[in-house]
Amino acid sequence: MPVQGTGPLTGVLLQRRYRVATRIASGGMGTVFRGRDERLDRAVAIKLLHAHLAEDDEVRRRFCDEARHAAKVRHHNVVAVLDQDEHGGLPFIVMELVDGPSLREVLRARTRLSPGELDRFLTAACAGLSAVHRVGLVHRDVKPENLLHDEHGDVRVADFGIARALESTQLTPAGTVLGSVRYMAPEVVVGQRATFASDQYSLGIVAFEALTGRTPLPAEVPLAAALRHAREVVPPPSSLWPDVPAAVDHVIMTATAKDPDARHPSLDAFMSALGDAVTTVGGGDGRPHPTWISSTPDDATRERRHASANGRSRRSRRPARRDRSAAPPHAQRPIPAESTPHAGPAGSNASVVARPIYIRARMSVLAVVALVFTLVPSGVVVAPVLGFVALRRIDRSDGALRGDAVAGLAIVVGLARLAVMVLQRI
Repeated sequence: MPVQGTGPLTGVLLQRRYRVATRIASGGMGTVFRGRDERLDRAVAIKLLHAHLAEDDEVRRRFCDEARHAAKVRHHNVVAVLDQDEHGGLPFIVMELVDGPSLREVLRARTRLSPGELDRFLTAACAGLSAVHRVGLVHRDVKPENLLHDEHGDVRVADFGIARALESTQLTPAGTVLGSVRYMAPEVVVGQRATFASDQYSLGIVAFEALTGRTPLPAEVPLAAALRHAREVVPPPSSLWPDVPAAVDHVIMTATAKDPDARHPSLDAFMSALGDAVTTVGGGDGRPHPTWISSTPDDATRERRHASANGRSRRSRRPARRDRSAAPPHAQRPIPAESTPHAGPAGSNASVVARPIYIRARMSVLAVVALVFTLVPSGVVVAPVLGFVALRRIDRSDGALRGDAVAGLAIVVGLARLAVMVLQRI
């Protein structure tokens, strides 16, 4: 069926039911619009397949089939698919409208999450993706943009099961890959079929970025990023931020192992392992949690957290977990500004970066004050003392005021003047 020109879509009524409003986003598969279901009087999101993709009959058929499969998923951590139809030869799907920010928007504002916040976030994301896997669907495009927060703060998985519509068609020649390459599993990059383990790899890359503020294998062009995922091992998050606990490192590196069989047995196992790691190190931050991170696991999720990969309960082998919200604050070692891997907007970590700079500047000023005291006869005793204090506390990497040299000069001059005064009295 030839695709007809649709013209501007704002205000168009699709199938005498869905009124198209403003455009929300556009991706590799289609464009998402805010809309309204006029029959049920509710806000919805409408995704139309791009015209150049809709020209392929096989793509259109698979797009519609995957939308029908996705509509079978019913879970509070998944954006529900409500309807599917065509307009002017363009297939479209109708989904729940989630007005909250995506994880991408959260990271732009916050730069990075603490291990405790990441645990609460992944608990909900893993629960949603597990529900998708249970109906036999592979997401294939797990990335921060597809992990949304609704107005209640719940994490919702969006845009699943659609990328498979382009598999095995004339639009995917050799060397062409689907999805966001910066989150793509190595086996998918080299042309193998995506599996549940591939989604786990992508979610592991998302976890790395959430903890560090950047992806583990960055590259300037998509093809270079894809090749890095195919050839290189994902480093531990602590290689960028030493405050990430080793136990959390291990969980994420397992999820992003190059061999799919070496990853966690399932997303439930991934979720459980991360929860154990954060609980062991006391990953709670002790602060009120933002509304977007307030999701709490349901009873079934809590049971999975306590289950091992082979289904046996762990409760008999370890003490009961402490309440995450009451966990002691996780100690974060300050990182000098020179080694900061990602300079993001001001957020919760601004004080972690700024504190060492402030201390160095303060100690440098103290060294200058000590040198000034050497000019005052009554200050020759105070000057060396202040100089020693500044020298002990100052950071050697401080090159702004050269405080270490100033402190040393204050000590030498102060002691010399003190010695001259003592000799004169003798």
